[in-house]
Amino acid sequence: AGPAWGPAFARRASPDLKMASDEDKLLRQLEFYMSDASLPYDTFLAGELRRSEADATVSVSAATLAGFPRVVALLPDLSAEERAE
Repeated sequence: AGPAWGPAFARRASPDLKMASDEDKLLRQLEFYMSDASLPYDTFLAGELRRSEADATVSVSAATLAGFPRVVALLPDLSAEERAE
């Protein structure tokens, strides 16, 4: 599979972001965070990945991603406690 923003992503993404479902918007945002266009320059996420690598997981927790401002804006009904789970 190619990068998240390749032709396959373009085919399944909604053509008009304003008409995209909240799930589509959230998926696009999360894919962007992990994309080659963002991840190499994101010192916070790079630190999270390095920290998880020490635990042999090489991942970022859902709770960490759920706390990002753009994700919070896309999930307004999620409480702070739910984000932390």
